[in-house]
Amino acid sequence: MPSLLGVVTLLCASGALVLFARWLSKMRQYKPGVFKIPDLDCWNIFVSGTRCVDDIRKAPDDVLSTHEGLSRNLQTQYTMGPEIKSNEYHIDVVRHDLTRNLDALFGAVHEELIAAFEHYVPVGNDGGTGWVKVDAMSTAQKIVSRTSNRAFVGPDLCRNEDYTSLNIEYTIDVVTIATVLRLFPDWFKPVLGRLISLTKLSKQVHRAKRHLQPLIEERLQADASRSVRRDEQPKDFLQWLIETADDSKKTVRDLTWRILTTNIAAIHTTSFLLTQILYRLAAHPEFAGLLREEVEAVVRSDGWSKAAVNKMHKVDSFIKETLRMDGNATAVLQRWTLKPFTFSNGVRVPAGVMISCTMREMHHDEELYEDPEVFKPWRFAGADAEAEAVRSESKRLPLVMTSSEALTFGIGRHACPGRFFAASEVKTMLAHVVLNYDIRFADGNGYPPNMYIGTACVPAKVDLLFRKRRV
Repeated sequence: MPSLLGVVTLLCASGALVLFARWLSKMRQYKPGVFKIPDLDCWNIFVSGTRCVDDIRKAPDDVLSTHEGLSRNLQTQYTMGPEIKSNEYHIDVVRHDLTRNLDALFGAVHEELIAAFEHYVPVGNDGGTGWVKVDAMSTAQKIVSRTSNRAFVGPDLCRNEDYTSLNIEYTIDVVTIATVLRLFPDWFKPVLGRLISLTKLSKQVHRAKRHLQPLIEERLQADASRSVRRDEQPKDFLQWLIETADDSKKTVRDLTWRILTTNIAAIHTTSFLLTQILYRLAAHPEFAGLLREEVEAVVRSDGWSKAAVNKMHKVDSFIKETLRMDGNATAVLQRWTLKPFTFSNGVRVPAGVMISCTMREMHHDEELYEDPEVFKPWRFAGADAEAEAVRSESKRLPLVMTSSEALTFGIGRHACPGRFFAASEVKTMLAHVVLNYDIRFADGNGYPPNMYIGTACVPAKVDLLFRKRRV
């Protein structure tokens, strides 16, 4: 049975987020421009248009703070600890070490996603019908958690079912608790934050330590004794954390926090995207054939590699169009104003408010995209991209490249540091799916409408039918 605190937490969080979503949906009619709505604990200033986006991109960090915006949204001081808030070296490890080792990691990640699909989509156990029903959302979360953690902590731990579930649950716990904390004044948060953390988050951290401690201690001992040659050391995120960390950060506790925090960013956004991709394939099976032709041609020429995946332009476009239509947030580029800020259109914003960009409105703006409400999978590839190049600079850019018109991964120096890993991962997953499976909606369902919770766009939970593709 859930605890009373857990029930109250869930009710408060759900009510507040639904109310915020209603406020935001009412304000969408006023785009483009600048408007404000009351958030849970501050005023939120929403802007749209490429001009405002460029203003935010160019603003210095001591005026518009990405770090403080994220910290306030996730209440990092209380949900993840002051160490994470004050020292984010793990972000630099993602930006530099993880990104430049994508080629070296590709074989392991590809191997793991194949094994994960075989495990969670058991098409061989269909009782002779050919089709197997799976919950799309939960299946995507498990596949992404397992595949991502192959690059984070290696092959043994990433396949542990409890560890996989922990990383999925931890993100939900952090976001829920952060939402509740934002309902209370700052002076009360240290007391309430400690109470909630002790009852929920600390249990999750201890659970994570049980899994990670043997591996971390083994790595730390090898690091201290230098008993393993550098070229023989494991190539994964945990190892790069240890090599980068100051001596004071080389502890089981701190490294466990870093792994958990990185999973927050890695799992849910990518699993939401994978879910939406599967829905698009189920709704438009006619697109699978063209994707398959491209994948087969590239793999036949270049094999399975990071370089090969980079050549899959239709795959890239399909995913970028899915993000345009169903990006996992209605607002991005969230910044906390440390000082008053004036947009180039003359609008002046005071210190102590949140600024966000209404991404959904921009991604559905007919001045930027022809037929913006229509899903065009090749919009960013081939002839379609050339036809629309005059309308939007983003037509010429691949998925991982940011612009003032394609905002899913942010923009500028604060763009998502893990986007190169996420893009490589999900492109390989889509390529694997079209080569190996047929997909359709279960129970006669059609494409399900998204759910909007606060500024988050969440795929609906429906079942999909998978069948081993018949060649």
